[in-house]
Amino acid sequence: MIRPVFRCTFPLLLIAAPALADPVAAESCAKTLSPPALRIYRAAAPEIKPGSNMEAVLRAKIMPMVMAGDMNRSTARPAAMAASGCLRTLQQ
Repeated sequence: MIRPVFRCTFPLLLIAAPALADPVAAESCAKTLSPPALRIYRAAAPEIKPGSNMEAVLRAKIMPMVMAGDMNRSTARPAAMAASGCLRTLQQ
């Protein structure tokens, strides 16, 4: 009786397994980024962990860059969007 139940639940366990962070894939993704996006990625990557608030981390890293004049807002927004794709790989 236990055997049929195991056959049914075991595949579900494989499907429900959480995705793991993949730093190699994230670095591979980062190599395709533009220079401003790569700069944002490098600044934010050390703080991105599973469960972290990526938007808050990005804001904390990008705002000083914009305020210092190192990057303008029109460049920062698309660069952050691009970097977030790679950072999401780290966060999973």
